[in-house]
Amino acid sequence: MNRILMIIPVYNEEQNIEYVINDLQKNLNNEADILFIDDGSTDKSLHFIKKANMNFLENGENEGYSYTIKKGLKYGYEHHYDYVITLDGDEQHNVLDALNIINAIDKDIDIIIGSRYLEKIDMEKKLKKFGIKLSTRIVEIFLKQTITDMNSGMRCYNRKSMEYIIKGDDKYLDLNLIIKLIKSNFIIKEIPISVKSRIYGTSMYNKKIEKTKYVYNICKLSVANLISK
Repeated sequence: MNRILMIIPVYNEEQNIEYVINDLQKNLNNEADILFIDDGSTDKSLHFIKKANMNFLENGENEGYSYTIKKGLKYGYEHHYDYVITLDGDEQHNVLDALNIINAIDKDIDIIIGSRYLEKIDMEKKLKKFGIKLSTRIVEIFLKQTITDMNSGMRCYNRKSMEYIIKGDDKYLDLNLIIKLIKSNFIIKEIPISVKSRIYGTSMYNKKIEKTKYVYNICKLSVANLISK
């Protein structure tokens, strides 16, 4: 039987975290171990995690999403888990979708991505919709593979992909990483997932200047990875 770890990065989610914990306890049915990673929250997020007696790690200070995910992957790899599944801590992901990912695990697949856009793209912001379609088309043209959701926070990694990522120096785990994984012959599969509207709080890239900087860096790294041998 596969040993599966589910990691949930958390940063200032005190208004959402209890919903996440309740959802996990209600629906996960011991299919996976759970590990929360607090990324230097300044609110009561960690208090609620401790109160629920959940396993957790702390960054000490805010290190960012990718750093936190890599920390979780390293923990999963070093503790001999066969698979690590990532799940956002803002209550937008559905635990039932994570169970579908578990059911889709196959020894011949290195990474499973839960795609919000595999069946359709239904978003209010035209720029976001354009960016998703453009990145998907670029990967199709240059790498002959269709990945519809490069930025999904719900993913499943096997040990081979865990090792590759934790040994790498990637600052971002989005489009640029997917490009590198495809070029390195990792097998990636997508399955459809749904996302719920955030109940409280805002995205880590809610500020326009932060989002613009993030997108610029992702595009620059992705182009570099596409043209590299």
